[in-house]
Amino acid sequence: MEMNVITIALPTGKNLEEQTIALLKDAGIVIGREHPRSYTATISGLPGLYEWSARFFKPPQIPSLVCAGPLSDAVVGITGADALRESPAEVQERVEIYAELPYSSKTAGSTRCVLFVRNDDRIRDAQDIAQGRGATVAAEYPLETTEWFKRRGVDVNIEAYTGSVEALVVDRRARFGVALTETGETLRVNGLREIAEIFRSSTVLLASRWLDNSTADVVRFLARLLKGTLEARDKVLLLMNAPRDEIDNVVAMLPSLRSPTVTPLADSGYCSISSVVERGNVNHLIFHLSLRGAEGFIVQNISTVM
Repeated sequence: MEMNVITIALPTGKNLEEQTIALLKDAGIVIGREHPRSYTATISGLPGLYEWSARFFKPPQIPSLVCAGPLSDAVVGITGADALRESPAEVQERVEIYAELPYSSKTAGSTRCVLFVRNDDRIRDAQDIAQGRGATVAAEYPLETTEWFKRRGVDVNIEAYTGSVEALVVDRRARFGVALTETGETLRVNGLREIAEIFRSSTVLLASRWLDNSTADVVRFLARLLKGTLEARDKVLLLMNAPRDEIDNVVAMLPSLRSPTVTPLADSGYCSISSVVERGNVNHLIFHLSLRGAEGFIVQNISTVM
């Protein structure tokens, strides 16, 4: 029986590629790539109703590819929300975001697009820029930057730039710059100062709005799987034995998706209890649980929480 093929567009390049492949691997999804620079790959580990394949594209290309639907090289993609925000309106209208995935190339959170100047510049905020009408802003994200200034009634000239906007401002070839920042380190070490935040961006799983119902179900599953895998990175499964007469006290101390699992043991005086807990809080919990007579603690890593 011939299976339908779903092709997913994955980001290539230093910004998202490594983190995305790592996330898929943690989710039990194997990318079969003959060479690190290959543009095509096989995928295993996803529902067997379909045959999956992958193609690698630069993040800004992915929304336009996905929006074309079944006629495209890919109907599903992972890219930055910033790439979608800078896409034409007709592309955004034809794409649906199935999941926001809080990771970037260096952090487990979102990135920020910011307006900045040199430290020695007298400008402090957008209203200061407004006093010198017609200022020029070099921007990695010209569409979003234009809308941001328009909402504030500030008249500026936006120049789209795909290279290092930070370098332009450092070299005084541009007074104002707009670019993404993750940690702010590049701005700090180069004597640059943030004036304002233009928008925030996360990684997103998106797909064409023209998916049939069965394909959409699979993409929704993938969304839950990836979100659950990210959530699991900060959690562990804590198992223990506890006296029956302390069960209420022990359960009250434990967080859980619904409620901790309590299982009777052969020793009628004890029960086995398990719960998903925050990794950073596990030793604190074990200490206080032990004061209630809990013992035999086991801490296990988990791959996903769904």
